Amino acid sequence: MIERVMFVSRTAAENTPGWADGAVVSISEPDSAFGQAKLMQGWYAIKRADFHDADPQRGCDEPHVLMNEGHAIEIVDFVHSIAPHVQTILVHCKAGISRSAAV
Repeated sequence: MIERVMFVSRTAAENTPGWADGAVVSISEPDSAFGQAKLMQGWYAIKRADFHDADPQRGCDEPHVLMNEGHAIEIVDFVHSIAPHVQTILVHCKAGISRSAAV
């Protein structure tokens, strides 16, 4: 049963050894030069998602992929599937502030 959800930066997630009773929602930016987070082994499960951290009101010259209903459904389905097996979910994005907390 899930008892705790933690929001952390990508760096913190990459430096956290996997927990057999923990899962990760790993959020990266599409087409980033950094690619997906390099998570350590040992996690019960990992769900990866790619979308930008953007404020549509600020505008931007380049195309952005914002979190959408499809992303949300995939993440909710993941959480439901792992809920009986894990105590903690670690959610990370680049800084661990907006996208991870939105999830």
